[in-house]
Amino acid sequence: MLANILLLFIFYTVNMDIDVNGRKKIYRILPILGIVLIGFSVFYLAVIRPMEETSSLSIYDMLRVDFGRDDVIKYVINKEIIRGERILEYRGETFLSLIGSFIPRKVWPNKPYPHYMYLTASILNLDIHNLPAGTTPSLLEMTICNFGFWGFAAGIILLIWICKMIDRSRDVDTKSIGLILAMVLLTQSMDVYLILVVVLIAINIMVKFFKGRMVRIVIHW
Repeated sequence: MLANILLLFIFYTVNMDIDVNGRKKIYRILPILGIVLIGFSVFYLAVIRPMEETSSLSIYDMLRVDFGRDDVIKYVINKEIIRGERILEYRGETFLSLIGSFIPRKVWPNKPYPHYMYLTASILNLDIHNLPAGTTPSLLEMTICNFGFWGFAAGIILLIWICKMIDRSRDVDTKSIGLILAMVLLTQSMDVYLILVVVLIAINIMVKFFKGRMVRIVIHW
């Protein structure tokens, strides 16, 4: 969360109309924000979620899991591509779950579970209903799980398409939402931020629909 706030701060600094002196003052704050981010990470590992082992290697592994997603991507590549074992019950299962996330389970009892649950169950070798916690997924490993070898291309193409859709917008606030969306696609579960995807697509459709048209508002007294 703090990393996303720092990213948004940099984004608005770059895109807002600020004079040179104002930018210099803001740039002086960036190192302070970076130190705050590092300090919170250390506090989180030491107090909120204390580690049994505090060696430099253990701290590195924990920070790698918290801030990176290469561990789960490598796991999925090894499982799905190299060893040929399935994490999901069938291809496209968790994308189907994503599309039907607004459908209550009472209406659709056999609705697939969110992707992170299948990923965590595979890593811990546990039943999906007995998970102690969840492993944070990533867009790339999710597409590989759902589409196999073709998931490499699907993940990259999807991300490029989203970035191009965001870049078409001239509104800074819309672009900031898109920036956060792109970040969470790479570092978080898509189910949690699905509403952002819906909003961004809706805005893009509206822009295309009204582009080049004159919209007349009639007020009745």
